[in-house]
Amino acid sequence: MRRRKEIESDGKRVDLLALEVLLDCRYLLEKLSKGHRKRKQRV
Repeated sequence: MRRRKEIESDGKRVDLLALEVLLDCRYLLEKLSKGHRKRKQRV
């Protein structure tokens, strides 16, 4: 039971971190897609 609580608290922290990383990735992808629009259309 104690281990499960630790995992849950870690999971919440990881979720927040993942959200920040996802937002950063989306921002970078949008920036890249604007710079390499031709390459993206071909794929």
